[in-house]
Amino acid sequence: MEVGFIGLGRMGAAMVDNIYAAGHTLFVNDVRREACDGAIANGASFLATTKEIAWSSEIIIISVPGPDELESVLSGDDGLLAGLERGTLIIDTTTVSPRQSKANAERCRERGADYLDAPVSGGQHGAVTADLAAMVGGEEAAFERAEPILSCIAKSIIHVGAIGSGSAIKLLNQMIYVSYQMVFAEGLTIGEDLGLDIETMLKVWGASAAGHPEITVKYDEIRGISDKPGFAVNRALLFVNLAEDAYGELDYSTPVFETVAASLRHAEKNGLAGEDMIRARARYRSREN
Repeated sequence: MEVGFIGLGRMGAAMVDNIYAAGHTLFVNDVRREACDGAIANGASFLATTKEIAWSSEIIIISVPGPDELESVLSGDDGLLAGLERGTLIIDTTTVSPRQSKANAERCRERGADYLDAPVSGGQHGAVTADLAAMVGGEEAAFERAEPILSCIAKSIIHVGAIGSGSAIKLLNQMIYVSYQMVFAEGLTIGEDLGLDIETMLKVWGASAAGHPEITVKYDEIRGISDKPGFAVNRALLFVNLAEDAYGELDYSTPVFETVAASLRHAEKNGLAGEDMIRARARYRSREN
């Protein structure tokens, strides 16, 4: 199958490798030409514009950082929408608001193309091992068509509902994950202030209910000895802002999520936007004292 792939960052490059390994013909594009070098070396073809990707591909996967980058991919004279042909399937793995996913689906529908919002979870490690979880919103027929390609990159592939549902469930997943990390970070800070050793806390909690695998894999980041980029405060806030857009019109409060959002925004105001949110939590709490 002829597959176009747009966005070869840490996640996208790994997904491309797995799709190519499954025997598909690949056309790739990224705003950073050098990001495609590895895929090209493995046999993929680089195309300079997303419009050319649309011309060349039966199925197109988009994996870009966020809403603004996605709009840049779609719009303009050389954008994806300008080159879409009837029958093309777009699988968008970008995390955006349900509102944006629905609008994008309508724009594609006007050109005779199908669109799925299919954000993924599992991080770079899951992308490398093809062990991602894909949560897919859109029409059933389009989902069935997408499954063979999604199976190249994901172990869990679930059709969660109509267009926009994939984005909604991914944002709630991120809010729960971010909330858990912030609570864990606060527990560490309080424990240290009570005289507990951080290694002791990590050892005990790693064997207890508090030690979810999503935390235990971050122990070196907590210790400050990892060279991984981590999950930065400003990245977490991107998800928070999108989630608030999704559930902001509900007629009840969300006090836990609101507290997490306020905590992250406090860290950002204290100059910690680029730091891992677990480590940033302790630093800005200490600045308040």
